[in-house]
Amino acid sequence: MKSFLLGAVAAMSLPMMAMADPAYFIAQIQVDDWDRFIGEYGSVALPTLMEHNAKILVGGPGATVLEGQWAGNHTVVLEFENREALDTWYASPEYQAARPFRDATTSLNNIVATEAFVMPE
Repeated sequence: MKSFLLGAVAAMSLPMMAMADPAYFIAQIQVDDWDRFIGEYGSVALPTLMEHNAKILVGGPGATVLEGQWAGNHTVVLEFENREALDTWYASPEYQAARPFRDATTSLNNIVATEAFVMPE
C-alpha cells in the first residue's frame, strides 16, 4: 500500500516538479489590535512582499479547525520562488523594519518556512 501511495503522489507531483521549487512562509498569529496591525504592520510589510515577488496564498481570519488545536485569529501563507528568495525577503532591512509593528500588535507568532513537497526516500 505504501508503494502505491508513493507512486500516486509521485505521479501527481511530476507536473509540479517541472516548476521551480517554491518555498512557503506560514504564520499563525493572534492579532490583538486589527487597526494598528493593518495600518502599521501591513503598510510596511506588504510593499516588501511585492518587492520580493511573493504571492499571498492565504491571508486572513477565519481558519476552521478540522482536527487538533489551532491558535490565533489570523493565518498567512506566502509563496516564494524558492527558499533563497524567502530567506532574502525575511532578512531584508525593509521587512525587519516591519517586524516591530507586528510584535506590537500581536501576542502570538507561530511562523515557519518550508519548501514545497519533497518525495520521501
